Amino acid sequence: MLSRPLPAMALAMGFVLLAGPAHAANFSVSSDADLRNAINNASDGDSITFQNSITLESNLPVLEKDLTINGLYHTLSGAGQYRGLFVQSGN
Repeated sequence: MLSRPLPAMALAMGFVLLAGPAHAANFSVSSDADLRNAINNASDGDSITFQNSITLESNLPVLEKDLTINGLYHTLSGAGQYRGLFVQSGN
């Protein structure tokens, strides 16, 4: 039976316990609702990929995260009424 907890025992034996790498999420979007959901639920380092062109139904949420947005040659239209992407902070 072990007399010490596993982490202390592992360190004493020269092992290092590390968490696995974090994986960024990719949100595939095909509609105004999909895009809003992706912006609201994405975390720093995630990406949003357009699957087709999107016409907005209102202004999008303000971006305050480090995101990659891949349009794949699709368009984002505000239909002459709404602004597209507004980045307040992040990259």
